[in-house]
Amino acid sequence: MAVSAGKIQEKMDKKGAYFHLVAWSLPLILTITTMALGEIDGNSVAGICFVGYRNQAARAGLLLGPLAAMVLVGGYFLSR
Repeated sequence: MAVSAGKIQEKMDKKGAYFHLVAWSLPLILTITTMALGEIDGNSVAGICFVGYRNQAARAGLLLGPLAAMVLVGGYFLSR
């Protein structure tokens, strides 16, 4: 069992740079897209800035969609 765990760790170490690239670039792309589309809404009374506070489609596409995708991908890798 320890041998297979060592091989898995070696594979993960080799692909660590790719994981970091994906982990940092996807949020960057989503942030730039959200700011470029101007979909950051604010509430001056509550002091909250949020994506799609007024626009439900923007919230679904820029917040809930990527969040659901990451939960599904994480669940897939967890169940493997």
